[in-house]
Amino acid sequence: GQAFMKLGKDEKASQLIESVLSIDPNHVSGLNTYSRLLINQDSQLDKAEEFIEKALVIEPHNGELLATKAIIWFRKKDTDMALGLLEKAISINPKNVKYFVQKKLIYEFLGDEANAEKMKLKIKNLHEE
Repeated sequence: GQAFMKLGKDEKASQLIESVLSIDPNHVSGLNTYSRLLINQDSQLDKAEEFIEKALVIEPHNGELLATKAIIWFRKKDTDMALGLLEKAISINPKNVKYFVQKKLIYEFLGDEANAEKMKLKIKNLHEE
């Protein structure tokens, strides 16, 4: 599913993920991927949240799932919730550069250059480790 998403073939990705979820409705990776697919369709944010919530019930301490949920809240214009979720993801996996990139983008969106710069430095330091 993720490969088709990266190629921009959302319809094919959707079919594949729906097949996986029909076989295993608790497939965490499938739920996360489907949620990300739905996020790309802004009108589907509530449905995307339903799928990511289901995945989080199964794996509440999964940083990737929290980061996906952060994207949903950012798209819903709740940057505080998005930043809080990313903080949780970082506490679980403090070396995942992607989480800091997401935070940097939110700070840039907010016009918070000081925190955006802090994230930039953190990203740079993580790449050097």
